[in-house]
Amino acid sequence: MKKYYIHQNDRQEGPFSLEELRGKHLTGEIPIWHDGLPEWTTVKNLAEVNELIPPVPPPFKNKPFTSTWGFLKFAAIVFLLSLGIMAINSTVNKSNSNVNTTNNFSASIDPQQKKVKTVEEIEKPASKDPNKKKEMTVEETEKANPLRFISASGQSRETIFGKKFVLNMKIENSATVAKYKDVVVKIEYVNATNSVVTTEERRFDESFPPHSTKNYEFKITKPSESSKLRLSVIQARVN
Repeated sequence: MKKYYIHQNDRQEGPFSLEELRGKHLTGEIPIWHDGLPEWTTVKNLAEVNELIPPVPPPFKNKPFTSTWGFLKFAAIVFLLSLGIMAINSTVNKSNSNVNTTNNFSASIDPQQKKVKTVEEIEKPASKDPNKKKEMTVEETEKANPLRFISASGQSRETIFGKKFVLNMKIENSATVAKYKDVVVKIEYVNATNSVVTTEERRFDESFPPHSTKNYEFKITKPSESSKLRLSVIQARVN
């Protein structure tokens, strides 16, 4: 018959028979050993000993609140709160009504403008919102953003020997009021895969009135591997 040793309360106890262990108030975590085991284990790992542990009921949980009396108490609280909110709203509305009536009877008439003004409008100075942006005029918008209104476009072709481009270019000012000058056009030389081979800039020191277009034609040296041109305005000043 197996004899068991247990270790609890910082000391070793035993040997015990299986029946003797029944009165030891065992738990699954108590260390235990019997002849034949290579090392100590716990009660829960020995099936014959683990069966001696009495079952423990699960924690008791209160049932949710479902009684009729409790529901009536809850409904009464909600009803009283609703009455309080209605009373507060009624008081606020009466107060606003009295203020509006006072303002209406306190109105005065401006003899020059023949416009009725309330006391609040007379005494309150015109407010200025520092965060409100001033609306720009058309001229101010055009002068502030030259590159939105002046553009460059054109067509190019190679010369007979393929060493130069003949460029027919136009510079257009679509602004309504603003005039521009010192326009700088960037020319991009592009290869067959649309990659930029090289670039150059050309400056036009003349005036470009609103709603105007100026045409140009000139020859430029064709860089190696380039097959076409791209044009863009990168700078313009207000005249």
